[in-house]
Amino acid sequence: MKTILVLATLAAASIGAQASCSITMVRHDTVSAAFKKHGGWTMDVNKFDTLCEKLRKSRARISVQAASTVLAERSIGWAALSVQDLDSEIGTISYARHNTSTDTYASADKAEQLMVKAINGAAEDWSGVDQALAELDVERKRARRAR
Repeated sequence: MKTILVLATLAAASIGAQASCSITMVRHDTVSAAFKKHGGWTMDVNKFDTLCEKLRKSRARISVQAASTVLAERSIGWAALSVQDLDSEIGTISYARHNTSTDTYASADKAEQLMVKAINGAAEDWSGVDQALAELDVERKRARRAR
């Protein structure tokens, strides 16, 4: 019985640890609504936790520029992700991740799904987040010197 209680406590603690880290994003309200409606983050838990922790330590957030549309009988969703200071508008676009998804099924809802897929695809491929955070630090220093 004690073993079951200990395992249950450890399981609850690990769930709490995962839930304690969240990636803050800057995005338009329509992107937020679509992101929530179509599943949010889909990246592997370990990748999510690693990215989340790096952002937390650097006091940074992800800036999301994304859109969805139906054009020429195709659904299209695209996204560009960069990093931004957690407490200000300071950011950098010198390092960003881009992704586009298309489908021959033409509908606004499908285009929104593809936009969310593009956001997640750009985040999945963000192997250079360390470079992006280093660039953000350069921009922060530049902004401090300008004051």
